Amino acid sequence: FFSSRRRHTRLLTVTGVQTCALPICARGLAAEERPRFLREFGTVHRPVIGALGVLVLSGLGMLLSDAETYLTSWILWTKLGLFAVLLANGYLVTRVERALEANPAPSNPMWGRFRTGALVSMALWLVITLFGVIVTSAS
Repeated sequence: FFSSRRRHTRLLTVTGVQTCALPICARGLAAEERPRFLREFGTVHRPVIGALGVLVLSGLGMLLSDAETYLTSWILWTKLGLFAVLLANGYLVTRVERALEANPAPSNPMWGRFRTGALVSMALWLVITLFGVIVTSAS
């Protein structure tokens, strides 16, 4: 059981952090490489956003299935809150990505927002993972 949980935690961290790191790597790309990069990023980022939506909905479903237990669970609310913030940041990154698709020029200031959104996502993934590890270790 515990080795399965560790594998899941590693997979969650690697997948999330790799997706977040992609926009940070875009900084050094030549102008002609940026449209291709944005297309590739979109093929990875959109499924991750969908999966985050499913996670938040499943957490809400768990809450509704046993409201008496979960309504006062600080662990559930903390995890749901962190995933909701990550999902909202993912939505903002998606909007920036679309703006960059329309104008991928290196001088476009949206590249800075793209990078900032990626850094925020990376920090949130790490916080969520650490929170999960701490809660698991404490129980």
